[in-house]
Parts: sequence; structure tokens; C-alpha cells
Amino acid sequence: MEIHYKKLMGSFYLIIGVIFTSIAGLALLNGGNVLTFLVSGLALIFIGSRFLKMVFFVVNEDCIVLHSLLGPTKTTFSFRSLKELEIIKNKVYINQNGKRQPTYISAWMSDKNDWQIFMDMIDDAA
Repeated sequence: MEIHYKKLMGSFYLIIGVIFTSIAGLALLNGGNVLTFLVSGLALIFIGSRFLKMVFFVVNEDCIVLHSLLGPTKTTFSFRSLKELEIIKNKVYINQNGKRQPTYISAWMSDKNDWQIFMDMIDDAA
């Protein structure tokens, strides 16, 4: 199952990026320094579009694969069953052999509907 990033985050970055790019355009018309705002604006637009398209993490029967926002890097967290997953303060941990391993996955970055389906999966496994 794929859990996507929260759409609000992507939209926020896109809007800020458009504002910065617009400021660069206005600065260009007035003969000002455009490079800083232009580069920042384009970078924010790129990051915002990644948030809207990218998968945050994938839940499989025996692992969670956390995707990097930039680049091809993926981090895999293995477990024997979904019963080993634990949610504490809306963060995902894996309990194995009495040790709690953080996964760096939290609800605030996840799409609300995807997160609820994920929570239902964990509840059904328990």
C-alpha cells in the first residue's frame, strides 16, 4: 500500500515558489537582483511538485519502504508482521525483540486518507 505526502505541504511550497518567482520577475523589470529569488522560487516549485507526486512510504507485508523526497534513496524497515508496528504520538515505530526502532514516519507528513487506511491495517493486524 502506498502512502502519499500531504497535499497541503506540496501546495504550500508551490505557492511560495510562485510568489518568489513573481518577485524575481518584478525585480527584473526594475533592474534589481533576480537570481536569488528566481533560483529559490524554482527550487520551491520543484519541491512542491515532488510533494504532490511522490509516494512517502510503501507498506508491504514484511517491510516499510521510505522514499526520499529528493533522489533515488530508499530506506527499508523490515518486520515479521504488521503486529510489530506501533504508533506513538502519530509516529511509526517497529517493536522487535523488545527494542523500539524509529522509522521517521509521522502522520503530519502523510495524506490524511492514506494514513487512516494505514492505521486500519495496523488495527486489523493486532
